[in-house]
Order: sequence, then structure tokens, then C-alpha cells
Amino acid sequence: MNAPHMTIRGTVVAEPRHRVLADGTQVLTLRLVSTHRYFDRAAGEWRKTEPMHIAVTCWRRLAENVAASVGPGTPLVVVGRLRATRWETEQGRRESVELSATSVGHDLVFGVARFQRSALAGADERTEAEAGAGGGSAPGPAGASGEPDGSRTHGPDPVGPGEGDESGSASPYTWAA
Repeated sequence: MNAPHMTIRGTVVAEPRHRVLADGTQVLTLRLVSTHRYFDRAAGEWRKTEPMHIAVTCWRRLAENVAASVGPGTPLVVVGRLRATRWETEQGRRESVELSATSVGHDLVFGVARFQRSALAGADERTEAEAGAGGGSAPGPAGASGEPDGSRTHGPDPVGPGEGDESGSASPYTWAA
């Protein structure tokens, strides 16, 4: 069955729950609240619709990256497959709507973010001494960026050569001359 894809903007309302299943699969669940604002011309003021709460589930690598990147109050844009579950209880029929996320990002309408590539699972990690001095960094695994050796040589990265994030790590890209 093809589940419909949708994009939702919302704010994380509680601490995300990150866990590892018995088979080693990572899963993260979080709750988003989304409220639409509109301008009521007759009243001359902005109004909000009723808030919609939605459960979001992230799997595997996405779960790991989301766990390291978001917390309560974080505004997000989430893309995923919508899934509704219905069941009967003593109190009557119940329904839950869940978004199985395929992509999650910060909503940059509300602030700025700096992208930091995560280490690929199973990739060779090299220390700065092994990579050698001189501003460039080690290429990634073959094919990770579409280049045969995993490097990117078609333009600058937003982080300059030798610069890095607050932790001092260097850019993961090879710079073109």
C-alpha cells in the first residue's frame, strides 16, 4: 500500500525518545505541535487555528541524527509517510496519526543552523595526523558524494578550508584549487 507523503512544520513539545531495539535498529519518537496562523481581515488581527499534535517516528541513522540535533521547543520541518492507526477500547474507537519521517530539518524561519556531516557507519576514521597537514581533509568513502573517491571538488563548502565548527573539526570536503 502506498502511504501518502506529507510535509509538516511544527515545534517539538517534549523530549524525544531515542531507543535501540533488540536487533540493533535505532528508533526515535517525538511529538510535534503545529498551529496555522492566518489574518482575519474582518477583525483586523492574526488568529491561530486549533493546534494539531502529531507523532513522528524516525528510524536508523535518521533517529541517531535527530536525537543529537533536536529537543523540546525546536522548530522543525518534517517530511514522511502518513499512517493512521485505529483500534477499539472500552471507551470506544480510538485513532492515532503518525508520520514516519524520511527527512527532518530545522525550520530556518525561526533561526539559523549550521550543518555538520555525521560520520558514516563503518567508515574509516582518520586522525588529523593520518590525514596529513595542509588544510584539506580526508576524502569520504567511495561514492558518498557522487565522486569516485568520495571527495567533492566542484565548489566551496560553506565552511572554509581549515575552518570548522565550534569543536574545531575541519571541513569534510576536498577543496578545488
